[in-house]
Amino acid sequence: MSAGPIEVLPPALAGNYAYVNTCLWPAPGPGGGVAGAALIEGRLDGIIGRFAALHPGCDRRPVVSMWFQIYVAALLPPLVAADRFGGVALPVALDEVRVLMGEDGICTGFVLPPGAPARGDVFHRFAPVLLRHVEPLIEALAAQMRVSRRLLWANVADSLHAIAAVAEHLPGAVPDAAADIDRLLTARQWPDGRRNPLAGHTRYLPTDHEHRERARRVCCLRHMLPDFETCPACPAPGEPLR
Repeated sequence: MSAGPIEVLPPALAGNYAYVNTCLWPAPGPGGGVAGAALIEGRLDGIIGRFAALHPGCDRRPVVSMWFQIYVAALLPPLVAADRFGGVALPVALDEVRVLMGEDGICTGFVLPPGAPARGDVFHRFAPVLLRHVEPLIEALAAQMRVSRRLLWANVADSLHAIAAVAEHLPGAVPDAAADIDRLLTARQWPDGRRNPLAGHTRYLPTDHEHRERARRVCCLRHMLPDFETCPACPAPGEPLR
């Protein structure tokens, strides 16, 4: 019998974010799913096709964008919670995980090997997920689904912004949790000199209070799907896309 999912957030703090404790599984985990490496080697079209069937007649771009946003929501918040609350680095490179999928093609979680103590700065700790999981998946989606890399990276940046906003107010996280994520999102380069694809996707709007109002620079296109409204951070709500 498989063990239950990995608890990455103390239940007393989880509240509306309790789902993060259902996304990551120790091996062998539940049955089914697809090996991470196989996901980008010819499986994406069929998987996203099942999700697209939920939105018949819709443009493929918002379908892929929304599928990817759901995928990222199952991956990044639990991983950040494990790091920030538990001090654990979990192996989540694509070639290390099995991706769990529903019949509708929606990602529900990941089966992964045991973790280890988290060490190093925020770039070191999140390099495996961003450079060995998110980046190859984005490259495959861009090539196979013909969607913009910039759109997909903007979705990742938006998810991390939301995580930082939550981490800033949850007791029990390390004190610099939000600041660390801000560094990850604003640095133009990684320490090794490579361009940081997370940078430059957000602008902050002038307000008369301390809370920063942010807007995306690239629309996620979710409002083009019948079941989704314009998101609060839309760069130009109500205006036609250009």
